[in-house]
Amino acid sequence: MQLFSLNKKSGFTLVELLIAMGIILVILAIAIPNSQRMRASANISKAKGDLEMFKTGVESYMIHQDPAAYPNTTTQLWQDYLKNAAPRIAEKALYDPFRNGSIEYQYVRSSNGAYYVIWSWGVDGISSITGIGDDGVITPANRGDDIYVSNGSTQ
Repeated sequence: MQLFSLNKKSGFTLVELLIAMGIILVILAIAIPNSQRMRASANISKAKGDLEMFKTGVESYMIHQDPAAYPNTTTQLWQDYLKNAAPRIAEKALYDPFRNGSIEYQYVRSSNGAYYVIWSWGVDGISSITGIGDDGVITPANRGDDIYVSNGSTQ
């Protein structure tokens, strides 16, 4: 009794394996860049939503101060001002997705206290915005890919 036939070939040929590997590599070459673009797009949307929520929180904070005043410049807006504000707009700190997800968004108030800007560093991970003037104009004029909200001018 013979269990295996010596005349039949089993398995794949080298050519078949190379073709299969080639197809897999083409699929990966298409999928990886698309997933990176989708991740960047999702982070942009997250930053825009977070910043609008922070803007609401800052405006609410100002309205409930006596006398009315925006928070001072800080690197931890939520921790320093919005965490204990009433009504609480944000239940937890929100972090800039373009800064390793562990650093809060940037916040600067003008020296006269009338204007503010809150921003994310954007996809390139480099902050172009440096502040906001007493006239409400964000500096510098070229903001790169920074994502921001402000009660000042967007000129």
